Amino acid sequence: MLDGKGLNDYLNIPLTQFPPLYSVLIAGISFATRLDVFITGQYLNILTFGLAIWLAGYFFYKIFPNEPLFSYFGSAIFASSLSLIIVASNILSDLLFLLFTLAFLIVATDVLETATVKNIIVMGLIAAISPFERYAGLALIFTGAFLVFFRFRENLIRGIFFGGIFAALTALPILLWVYFHNYLPTGILFGVRLPPNYLGNFQVTLEKMEHWLLPAALTNLIPSWAILLIILLILIGGNQITDWKRWFSFLIDPHFLPSLIFFILYFGVLVFNISYYEVRFPYMDRIHIIILPALLTLIFLTIRELTPTYLRNLAPRTLEVLSIFIFLIWLSFPLYNIQKYVRKAYYQGDVSEFNMYNIPALRDSGIKEYFASQSLSNQKVYSNYEAAAWFITRQPITKLPFGDSKAKRINASEVLKEFPDWPGKAGNGYVLWIKVLSFKPYVLSPEQLTERADFKLLYSNKAGDIYLLTPK
Repeated sequence: MLDGKGLNDYLNIPLTQFPPLYSVLIAGISFATRLDVFITGQYLNILTFGLAIWLAGYFFYKIFPNEPLFSYFGSAIFASSLSLIIVASNILSDLLFLLFTLAFLIVATDVLETATVKNIIVMGLIAAISPFERYAGLALIFTGAFLVFFRFRENLIRGIFFGGIFAALTALPILLWVYFHNYLPTGILFGVRLPPNYLGNFQVTLEKMEHWLLPAALTNLIPSWAILLIILLILIGGNQITDWKRWFSFLIDPHFLPSLIFFILYFGVLVFNISYYEVRFPYMDRIHIIILPALLTLIFLTIRELTPTYLRNLAPRTLEVLSIFIFLIWLSFPLYNIQKYVRKAYYQGDVSEFNMYNIPALRDSGIKEYFASQSLSNQKVYSNYEAAAWFITRQPITKLPFGDSKAKRINASEVLKEFPDWPGKAGNGYVLWIKVLSFKPYVLSPEQLTERADFKLLYSNKAGDIYLLTPK
């Protein structure tokens, strides 16, 4: 965008994988301040992370107005969440989307309590903007539509009408964007993703929620189903039917219904709409962490309403002190994980699964310095890892011929039949062949492309090689 190329990705094609708001925001701030886009993203993350902690505290204070401990606990959980710290350490749109989610849930409570036109409009604006930050913002639109229907449910026809109008008006902007910017030029609606594995997604979603709240030393010893069973037995054994009825009645209270509906809808997104391959590792939870405020709301409500009878009989002051003591013990678990992460990051940079390219091997390879000394204005840049090459060169990257990613062996001759015009008469350029990464073996190497082009080795390092490509 800063180079006047519009909303294109590093392959110089229209950006369809992600909506535009985060890119526009970073480009706008970078243009105004003249800072590099990554420096801009770092400052934005610092501000957003602090605001998320404050907004989480306000959210829990609004949900539990007479129980400030939940507000303190909620803010502390957000501030000590390693998952949130990792997200804030990377240039990702999820942290800002979390702010939209918190703001939406706060306003949604006001809508159910008063249903003023002002509150409905504010909720509608947040819902309409959020899909431009992440396509998953559609979950906020459907949540809002249901809440509007619920608020006017006494007149069923009126509730359906107002809920439908809310959904239509708030979804229209992103649908227009997806149709005109994404679908017409590329034939793609909401980006390209691998198909979901429903059972795998369900399992890893529960595992990620588990590792947000419990130490790995415990979860590695006790299976998830056993932990859930123990909790359920404690709740059933320590409460009567009237307690469960009271808990259920609070689920549809204006303070808790927005979180419940959003939790259900977003959980559905996590199970039915995302690629299992992209989220299978424990801390690859940038998409999942959005559900944290709704999850904590339901947990705090359960603690308040379904505390076992033998604990409820304690004096309020004693129970409060006991709660603080238990929470402080629990807090040592995320703080320990944070110090381990920070210690590694101090020496290696961010060590999360999201950071695949800004790694010491590439940073210290001299590749960036070599490209900085060359004039790339009239030259193409090819690479087997396009995103990494863009990060190093900040130039549009052209793909090398590639085979089927699922094939066990790649036949170069067969692959080249699918690329009959490659590289073309105007295909002169540089090839950055990255060796330090190893998850794309299906891309043809310079040695496999010699029948189409000449490759002159210009620079070599353990991390990668740079060639000059001249078409034959």
